[in-house]
Amino acid sequence: MKRLLRSSRLLSAFLLAMAVIVSTASAAPTDPTTGKRFKKLIAAQDVPFQHYLESLFSESDGYLIIGPIDPLFSGKGFSKKLYNSVRIICPDLETMEKTLDSLRANSGIIVDTVEGYLHQPRQDNPVGYRGIMVESSWEGTVRYLQINTVGQTRWLLWAHNILAGDDPTIARAPLAAYSQAVSDHLYAVDRRWDEMPTKNAVDFGVLDTFDLYRTPPDYVISGYRNYKSFLARHAGLATSFTTGVKAFIPTDSLMLAIKSNAPKMAWPNKEKRLLQHEYLEFLARGGDMQILRTLSKEVFDSLKAGEYFYAVGLSGKIRFGRRPPLEKVMEIELSTGKKIPRANHAFLFHGQPVLTAGTFFIEADSTVRMTKVTIRTGHYFFSNVASSVREDIAVKSNEYIWTLGHFFSALDGLKIRYDDIIIRKY
Repeated sequence: MKRLLRSSRLLSAFLLAMAVIVSTASAAPTDPTTGKRFKKLIAAQDVPFQHYLESLFSESDGYLIIGPIDPLFSGKGFSKKLYNSVRIICPDLETMEKTLDSLRANSGIIVDTVEGYLHQPRQDNPVGYRGIMVESSWEGTVRYLQINTVGQTRWLLWAHNILAGDDPTIARAPLAAYSQAVSDHLYAVDRRWDEMPTKNAVDFGVLDTFDLYRTPPDYVISGYRNYKSFLARHAGLATSFTTGVKAFIPTDSLMLAIKSNAPKMAWPNKEKRLLQHEYLEFLARGGDMQILRTLSKEVFDSLKAGEYFYAVGLSGKIRFGRRPPLEKVMEIELSTGKKIPRANHAFLFHGQPVLTAGTFFIEADSTVRMTKVTIRTGHYFFSNVASSVREDIAVKSNEYIWTLGHFFSALDGLKIRYDDIIIRKY
């Protein structure tokens, strides 16, 4: 590809800057984003630009147009562009290269400059960023966008979650070398090579807190049955409009209130330390990210009966997937001896904050109908590795119900009906 390199000094400086950055956020990483920061987060999604890109790169071809990883990031230079730009996530490396050519050929976008490090040998790429950063003009305004794969998205998540606010005393050269090793591993995953070697941060003289696959935290409520039992004991609602029931069908006025009072909050993934393990397991078992889809009226009308997990992104997009219950998966795995890939909520928006998440249920006889919706999600609301899990289930779950206003408003925009829908916590 032409024009695909500037000096690697730019990214070297970027990584070294990241190593000494202390996060300016006043809230803990698992706290929701609220107030002025929430408004800035929503505004930064640049929804019109995302919609335009979606008209060029179809999800049916494996693309996902997604907002910035962290538009609130306070860095400068290339790192600011890296975290503040809309992204085109491609199904594979080959498609990624063709995507740049398609952008250049499109009359609606003027591609000004390209910075990228795809396929570069180690000596020219000490940091590990393999994506393509495009500076373009759209409707007379400068827009930055990235072209990535899921593997490169994982590298960005690792860089942001681990490097941006961790120990500033880490040696610079070892950190750069380990970052390259992480990139090499994820490149192998992208290629679906049989050998996907992982290397530990300590082998590079780097603290194990920087490890791509950090040791997962222990469960707070030990035992899956105990966790489910705790959920069941707190399934009853205790809200301003109903108490003592486990499910309800909202009246028209209550539905209007739920939509009007949807909290202006963005909920982060509470299980970031598990995320890279989940990616690895899903892909190693043969999972395909293209099973995750964006809801539309046409897609909705084609759904089969069953349970689906969903999340509403910062742009108001509903993404969803289908999987059998864990009990059914365990039964199949026990009888066949084969591990089944299971996608999850965090894959829908690749670890980004969401407006709400949970499950919805479809019945399909003469027509396709949405019959029930819940807010059950371990990644965003009821994580069993979060210290707040008991409070989240026993107390905050009643507040989380209000986040469904975002889900229903999104359904309205898609002209999807939800008459007589049953609302539950779990």
